[in-house]
Amino acid sequence: MAVKSLKDDMMDRIGAQIAKEIDDGIMGNMLLETGWINVEFYFKDNNQAVDVNEWLNESCKDKWARYGSEYFFKSKQDAEWFILRWL
Repeated sequence: MAVKSLKDDMMDRIGAQIAKEIDDGIMGNMLLETGWINVEFYFKDNNQAVDVNEWLNESCKDKWARYGSEYFFKSKQDAEWFILRWL
């Protein structure tokens, strides 16, 4: 059984992160092209991340998605409420 070196492990992690960022960008662009609204948002801390996700699940009337630091809303009204509440 081969043992991975620290360098190989780091390269795998970096490669996976780059692939995720590319995938997130592609998905975000697809949503924008189909009329979704995006809002860029950065969490202050982990507690806020939990609060935001709870709020989204309870308050949004239509679909939403998160890719990286961007939230995408199918409904303009949901995006506006998100902006009013969190920005």
